[in-house]
Amino acid sequence: MFTIHGFINGYYIPLAICLLYDKSTISYTNCLKSICIHFACNTVWPQIKIHGCRFHLSQSWNRSIQQNGLSNDYKDKNSDIRRWLVQCYGLPFLSPGSVSEYFVNYLMKSKLDDERVTRFADYLVDVYISEEAQSVST
Repeated sequence: MFTIHGFINGYYIPLAICLLYDKSTISYTNCLKSICIHFACNTVWPQIKIHGCRFHLSQSWNRSIQQNGLSNDYKDKNSDIRRWLVQCYGLPFLSPGSVSEYFVNYLMKSKLDDERVTRFADYLVDVYISEEAQSVST
């Protein structure tokens, strides 16, 4: 199930519900492609701000951690790589205008010299942080 909630008068209420066959990426992709959700919502409600779901954002980041061979480092409680990755997971809690500045001025300056970490950082910039990524997601 895929749901869209709105924050109205201090309450989150469901605005749309999509029943999916399964929880695969393909199902979500097909659902989103078929209704062009961001564009449709912005057309109907031009004043809204669209935000993603932290749960699915974390899933996406976890997949990138796995693809970049960082899983064992992330599981190791004493790993410096883990400490850096955990700090990245704090980005969604910042105000949108502060994310890029914090990422550049703090996270990139404290980033470890490890190609896998660099690939993960590049992924964050390319998909979520850069101006180009933000213009696609809104």
